[in-house]
Amino acid sequence: MSQQKRAEVVNTFKMGQGTNVLLLSLRAGGVGLNLTTASQVFMMDPWWSFAVEAQAIDRVHRMGQTSDVMVHRFVVEGTVEERMVHTIQARKKFM
Repeated sequence: MSQQKRAEVVNTFKMGQGTNVLLLSLRAGGVGLNLTTASQVFMMDPWWSFAVEAQAIDRVHRMGQTSDVMVHRFVVEGTVEERMVHTIQARKKFM
């Protein structure tokens, strides 16, 4: 998507003009976006780096946010992603 088209899509989302869902990859969600009009974040693809996820979530939790934000993480049981999430959480406990 071109930068101009991306700006149009984000502005439409922010203005609440018909766009109710904005799908982003974590890479795109963590770079230069301010999505304070969002109220729900669904993490569908956990990353090895907790900081990447946190940065993407921070795009919604910014100054100007007027509503409560719910963050939902989806992890498939018995997968490499589940082991990764548990490993990261265990490591963070000891930092």
